[in-house]
Amino acid sequence: MTRPSPRASPPPQLHAIDNFTFYLHGWYGNSALWVGVPVRGVLPAVHPYGTAWASEWGTKFVWWPIMHGTLTITARRLDGPSAGFHSQLSNPGHIGRARFIPSGLIWPAPGCWQVTGSVSGHSLTFVAWITTSVS
Repeated sequence: MTRPSPRASPPPQLHAIDNFTFYLHGWYGNSALWVGVPVRGVLPAVHPYGTAWASEWGTKFVWWPIMHGTLTITARRLDGPSAGFHSQLSNPGHIGRARFIPSGLIWPAPGCWQVTGSVSGHSLTFVAWITTSVS
């Protein structure tokens, strides 16, 4: 599982942003994108829109692009089949000078997933355990 980068420092505009959700802690990024990585490598997932009958699981996830361009998100499961992953992107928002892009990551099944965000030909990849039980 991907852990925060202890020696890496996000751009100055991100330093003032605290942990914005209970399941993200610490920064991980590069010259193109930054994310808050999951505590203990675990991302919680729920049925989208509270639909208990849905066959998919969703996680709200925030991306902090440093470069301008269109964000794309891909993922592949490392411990089983990965067909069916997709993402939903919202309009960019701002916290102070920091631009962020909210996304919904839609998983066909829980498990170990490698997630890649790409913008302007640059990418950031992390690995997380997707779980349907929050502890």
